[in-house]
Amino acid sequence: MGIPQSMSFANKIRTAVKEVLASGREASTINISLQAKVMTGKDQKRMLNALCDMTNAGELARVRPGVYALAAPRGPENKNKVMWRLLRMRRRVTVDDLVEMAEVKELYAEEWLRTLARRGVVRKDGKAFHLLLDTVEPPELTDNADKIRALREKKKQAAAIAMEAATKALGVAMQAINEL
Repeated sequence: MGIPQSMSFANKIRTAVKEVLASGREASTINISLQAKVMTGKDQKRMLNALCDMTNAGELARVRPGVYALAAPRGPENKNKVMWRLLRMRRRVTVDDLVEMAEVKELYAEEWLRTLARRGVVRKDGKAFHLLLDTVEPPELTDNADKIRALREKKKQAAAIAMEAATKALGVAMQAINEL
């Protein structure tokens, strides 16, 4: 395919890495430099710096010295951790603050703050919640997890009963067909 001359040096290296990997070859610095047509020592250093920057940015992962792979895409950050960082940073938040800054639903933010209040981590003062206990890690909130686990178990039991009834009905239908 080839690399257009008009793109930035970092994009040239990025494209070369993808092309080397797409061809089934190992993305070693040698293969990348050949694909990107890096000829001079100065450009070789620029390539290594670009690869380092891409690794630090999470685009690439270093497999071993001089060999790179595309980094696994990162999933969305845990919303509880985002809300916890906001609460620790501001010391006082409202539900609206969390909705806007953590990009969570209002009901979720309310429930999270109420749970923290029940645990004595925050104190409600009007519409605002004030941080009382500042720990580095967010507290484990398993209340909802326990409710969801119980609900799943109940649904599982109901499904098993329905399956048993359906199996029985199929048996009766098969017997009726066989008798015809």
